[in-house]
Amino acid sequence: MPKARDQRGELPQLESQVRGLELSEAKRLRGLESENGKLKKLLADAMLDNAALKDLLTKKWRRPLSSERLSLMYVPRSS
Repeated sequence: MPKARDQRGELPQLESQVRGLELSEAKRLRGLESENGKLKKLLADAMLDNAALKDLLTKKWRRPLSSERLSLMYVPRSS
């Protein structure tokens, strides 16, 4: 029966690396991997915010007429 693999096929390689670790090293590695995952999520959120802000800055804005309530109004660009 073949060994289990994750989507990238790295599980057997990781198993061989982890077999040589002591318990304290394995716990430290698990903690670092967890922190790395959290940091990746934070980076993805920041990149999404950045893209949204860039998109907002490229839009064409105009001042509303005195009868309009909003202080700024989005005007879609005509193609």
